[in-house]
Amino acid sequence: FTKFNQLLGEAKSSVVVVMDDSYSMAAVTAGQSAYEEAQEAVSELLDAAGRGTEINVVMAGGDPRPVLDNAAYDNVLVNREIEERSPVQGVSRWSSALEQGIGMLADMTQPVRDVIWVSDFQKVNFKETAGTSMNRVAAMAEESAVQPRLVLFPVGDLVENNVAVTELKHSKLLQGVGQDFPIRATVRNFGDKEWTSLEVILRVDGEEASTQRLQLKSREEVTVHFDHVFEKAGSHLIEVMADADELEADNIHRASLSVSERLDVLLVSGESSNEILKSETDYLEMALAPYRAGSGKKNLVSATTISSHQFNPAQIGGKHIIVLANVIQLSGDLAVALQKFVENGGGLIVFPGSRIQVDWYNKVMGLELQLLPLKIESLEGEDTGTTRVAAQRYDNPALDFFNDERNGKLSDALIRIWYKTSPLELNGQNSPSVLAQFEGGQPFLAERKYGRGKVLQFSVPCDADWSNLPMRPFYLPLMQRMVAYLASASTPPRNLKPGEMISAHFPAREAGREMILETPTGDEVGLQITGGEGSSVVEYDQTLDAGVYKLKIEPSPPLYFVVQPSYEESDLQRLTDEELDGYAERLGAAVVRSAGEFQTLDRDQRFGREIWEQLLWIILFLLFAELLLQQWIGRTKV
Repeated sequence: FTKFNQLLGEAKSSVVVVMDDSYSMAAVTAGQSAYEEAQEAVSELLDAAGRGTEINVVMAGGDPRPVLDNAAYDNVLVNREIEERSPVQGVSRWSSALEQGIGMLADMTQPVRDVIWVSDFQKVNFKETAGTSMNRVAAMAEESAVQPRLVLFPVGDLVENNVAVTELKHSKLLQGVGQDFPIRATVRNFGDKEWTSLEVILRVDGEEASTQRLQLKSREEVTVHFDHVFEKAGSHLIEVMADADELEADNIHRASLSVSERLDVLLVSGESSNEILKSETDYLEMALAPYRAGSGKKNLVSATTISSHQFNPAQIGGKHIIVLANVIQLSGDLAVALQKFVENGGGLIVFPGSRIQVDWYNKVMGLELQLLPLKIESLEGEDTGTTRVAAQRYDNPALDFFNDERNGKLSDALIRIWYKTSPLELNGQNSPSVLAQFEGGQPFLAERKYGRGKVLQFSVPCDADWSNLPMRPFYLPLMQRMVAYLASASTPPRNLKPGEMISAHFPAREAGREMILETPTGDEVGLQITGGEGSSVVEYDQTLDAGVYKLKIEPSPPLYFVVQPSYEESDLQRLTDEELDGYAERLGAAVVRSAGEFQTLDRDQRFGREIWEQLLWIILFLLFAELLLQQWIGRTKV
């Protein structure tokens, strides 16, 4: 009977609509956005599919996700679910959404199966890799047991002008109160319209902090410079906004920053002296705290120096960073306490020197405690010549400052004596990372993650006995950035991509406390801090919505988290009709541009093209021919 119903045109269908809800769908022409047009189109398509159609919808912006847990036969329900949604600040993941839609059809029940892809079909979504994705989707549809039909439905009109804040550049390191903080924003014009006085605004914690006006020519990209000084410690939200067009999603770029009143650093000196600049940590202490009282400027670092004989576990508490400078070795209890310090988020910097016990560092700090990233092999340079730090491009946030040679070149320092080292690989532990090398390829600086903290290990001392490193102008920013980098590393990231985990650490005593997280949509979610060894943590992973998430910790100020999507869809150019038809052919799909076209396609694909007119003419011709034949036969008999 099912086949008979199909023959009579009464077969029901199962339909999955893949609906593009990426942020470009919010672009407006003639008072209507592409997304609003898509909502109307889906409603008309479902009506055209007829009563009794089994329906589900996959939203394709950001991570693809179904609208309903299970397919439904209720058009009203589906339309209501779509109307309650709006474009997300993410790009279209159309290939994953189509694959998900084809997979969902396998669990649906009606004999006719359709996947209808409704989108603005931007060119940026069809790059070189699109061919591979299309081949994969086409193969999946062809190999599917349900043999779905693929239909492409373009919506929206070309939006010719769009301005976007495409990038926000700032230091990723922990900032200090009272310090200058440079912010660089990239503003790009994707259209032909020229802006003679475009207003670009910097907001900090929701308050306007600075405004600039710029001229932006057709298809031009401009960098806007802001400088800000934070007066209070804590979590801060910065936003750069261009007062441009109606596609608001890409008019603003955000970031969360951590600002500290001070960093407590403990310098453990393995060699002390009453002479100026002769103690192991003298140069380092000046580099970390260069401003003296009454200078009008604040030091981020508060450095305390002790000798290695004074160092004990009690002095570790309350410190952010510990520096071992030419320390011979540590007692067993002190070494274990140092390991716990790093595991719970502390930062450790190890400088060698003439006094260190190499075997102890390799065995205890390296193999047993698994803290050191480098194995110390031999002393080099005394009789074999000098070396320098190799000129290279740095990826680490602590060193990328020196990619601009105006900030200094590490290769300017002359190294007379150094330790030959090699990366120390440990089973089951994070691999070490070599951050900078000597000219011969040996490590100059390396790091290892351990627990929530990190360890940095140099191959030269921090004083001037083996090199002129401390006398170079870059020494001060290098050491400042090393300390800020380690302090930043202990804090989970607060600038995230959609879907990444929000995580915040608190003292162990906070375990069990209830907190409120405010999402970008204005909803409030209750969260509980869970306990752990040495600390507690609160986590939240439902971060598909882009924007600001605010963790309220009364009576303290909130913590800001920013979910920032890619802005690659800001170029609103669309596929031409010819290009869209070509991609449809590769998919084995049809293109329709109205519900009426879909209805015609649906009828033709189910039952073939209507040929009743041709058949009627044939029947009339045969009847007329029969009449002529009868007359001819009658005359013949007479």
